[in-house]
Amino acid sequence: MIKKNRIVQVIGALAGVPVSCLAFGLAYAETEPANIAETKIEAIQVLGGSRFDLVQPTAPTRVSKVRLEKLQTTDVGEALKSAPGVYIREEDGQGLRPNIGLRGTNPDRSKKIVMLQDGILIGPAPYSAPAAYYVPSMSHTESLEVMSGFSAVHYGPNSIGGAVNYLTAPVPMEGQSQSLGLGLGSFDTYRANADVRGATSWGGYGIKASYISSAGFKELDGGGNTGFEQGDILAKLKMGQNWQATFGLANEDSRETYLGLSQSDFDAKPYRRYAASSVDDMKWQHVLAQLEHETNFSGGDVLKLTGYHHRFHRRWYRVDRFRDGSVNLRDILKNPTGMNSLYHDILTGAADTSSIGANGEIALASNDRAYISEGVQARLVGEGSTGDFKHSYQSILRFHHDRIDRDHTFDFYAMTGGRLERTATATQRDRLNKDEALSALLSGQDDVTLGDWTFTAVGRVEVVSFEFQDKLTGSSRFRSDSVVVPGLGLLRKFGDEFSVRASVNRAVTVAGLDSLGSEKREEAINYELGFRYFGGDRSLQADVTLFYNDYANLTGTCTASTGCAAANLDSQLNGGQARVLGAEGRLAEGFQWGPVWIPLELNVTALSATLQSDYISTNAEWGIGPISKGDPLPYIPEIQYRASVGAEWSVGSAKLAQEFLITYQSRTFDQSSQTDRVEIAPFGIVGWNGQYEWSKGRRVLLKADNILGREYAVAARPFGLRPGKPQSFMAALEFAL
Repeated sequence: MIKKNRIVQVIGALAGVPVSCLAFGLAYAETEPANIAETKIEAIQVLGGSRFDLVQPTAPTRVSKVRLEKLQTTDVGEALKSAPGVYIREEDGQGLRPNIGLRGTNPDRSKKIVMLQDGILIGPAPYSAPAAYYVPSMSHTESLEVMSGFSAVHYGPNSIGGAVNYLTAPVPMEGQSQSLGLGLGSFDTYRANADVRGATSWGGYGIKASYISSAGFKELDGGGNTGFEQGDILAKLKMGQNWQATFGLANEDSRETYLGLSQSDFDAKPYRRYAASSVDDMKWQHVLAQLEHETNFSGGDVLKLTGYHHRFHRRWYRVDRFRDGSVNLRDILKNPTGMNSLYHDILTGAADTSSIGANGEIALASNDRAYISEGVQARLVGEGSTGDFKHSYQSILRFHHDRIDRDHTFDFYAMTGGRLERTATATQRDRLNKDEALSALLSGQDDVTLGDWTFTAVGRVEVVSFEFQDKLTGSSRFRSDSVVVPGLGLLRKFGDEFSVRASVNRAVTVAGLDSLGSEKREEAINYELGFRYFGGDRSLQADVTLFYNDYANLTGTCTASTGCAAANLDSQLNGGQARVLGAEGRLAEGFQWGPVWIPLELNVTALSATLQSDYISTNAEWGIGPISKGDPLPYIPEIQYRASVGAEWSVGSAKLAQEFLITYQSRTFDQSSQTDRVEIAPFGIVGWNGQYEWSKGRRVLLKADNILGREYAVAARPFGLRPGKPQSFMAALEFAL
């Protein structure tokens, strides 16, 4: 029997939460059903790990199927907070466009990580345009894998931070199932999904469709919808034992904006949106087609060959600047006084454009972009032995092509009587170009085990060519690059529950093309020391990793989300030397208290990420102005953690579960340079979820986000402060048909 009050006090202290807010969540544990013999709970993996991970030097961090089912979220950012080492810069509060960072990389647009779905590149153009707004739907995601540092050496082009792999449900080998889910939540949020899957005489199938919409939680001056609609369908067809075809179609219409608030406006009404953003809107479509063949050799080796073709098209119509561009929107909102006050009043609709003249007209950019990502990938996994040595090996061979076509135009609007009105000026074009990349990648890994020792050699060879064509000027540029990325690791197992691992690897991000021809590879040496303990699926589990990334050169990409000028968008930038020092820790334990199972989880990430060179920056990503050794990298928290305490029990076929989650993030900065640097204050958020299942496959789900109603800022770029998600609730019903 454990002490209830002690658990409540410890968890509550983590985020300064009153004990009374958590106490009722465990109060029912004092009452035991009459027939304890009927309250057996089925075994679950607390962290999604296994004893097998103890001897795997490159085992990923998992956000398990059980964890995702508990979270009931469509936001991958929220899900990834259950994994240490992952930090998220929120953007819209709905999870539509998460900004994901790993191991000190800039989270801006997730441009410094590799995104995979079932092991295949899923970013719109991962080589030629990695800073693209798209993430796979969480409605189809069964679990997540995070590969950081040494475990990410396989995955080009951005392996310094790591990779996130979205795993979808496999096609069943037997049986049939159909299910339907319906949800209703705050801000007129609606959610629906349908899942049909089963085995057949010719193989099997799995089809899942989902839809989610919301009116949005931000309040537009003058009224209007600030929400979104998103639909998605993913179909898998298994043909025999070896062939599988996958098709996907997704689309979104979201009334999102880059335009935030001044500090005084944020303090007064954080969920406000200025009238100038009233017509901001993004529409996108994603199409996926894949064909896979799996060969199982007699020795146990498995070769999976996948051909893939993905298309993504998006058009974002949004506030970009004032007509003459001499007054920056960020500067106006950072200091809305003096002459800036007139521009501020035009943005809010309190003043008309005519109060300034033509320079008071607002330019709305139409960034129309079409992407292609396609290729062929072969992955071989197997094991064998040589004398007393055991081998476990894997290899990836990939030929890949991707492209982005940009057609950027802009229109001028006048603010009149609190509303935007299109002016007579014809649509202007400022960009019409194409970036294209061809790559070949070969990676290999061999884990050699003798007794309790495992030696790992891993490496990647990558050859890439880039081509840029400017269709307005007729100019073009071309460059090619090749990299070799080796790594070595050593693991020692102690008994059946504990292991220690150490590794070192070179890490490289292959840079694209720069408008000035100053491309330079991003390079670092990564060092890791890890400790892993696994007491069992329902016992103590712990994983701690210490790491040091020594950058010879840090690179950036000039994006609109960092406040980059339109003329410099997507250009590559060099930031010189940098250092990232950190620790990631994950701990879980469970207690049986009479008929109630109480799982506890805690993950912590501590980071020190700083530039190590002195120079004058002309890059919006790190800030315009002097950079000094020790200046922080943007949007990287020094400390963050998530703690959870739950309670689960069952009586007969009925099951009841609930969980409190506390998430904390320390302060971050919007840029490195001290000149005009904005500090984003630390924040702690409490969430709750619960579910009641009265028979297998039929359950009610309840979810509460930010239950204490904290108001907090998550970003200050590109234009002003933007808020995190407010207090909100969701109820859903899921049932098997």
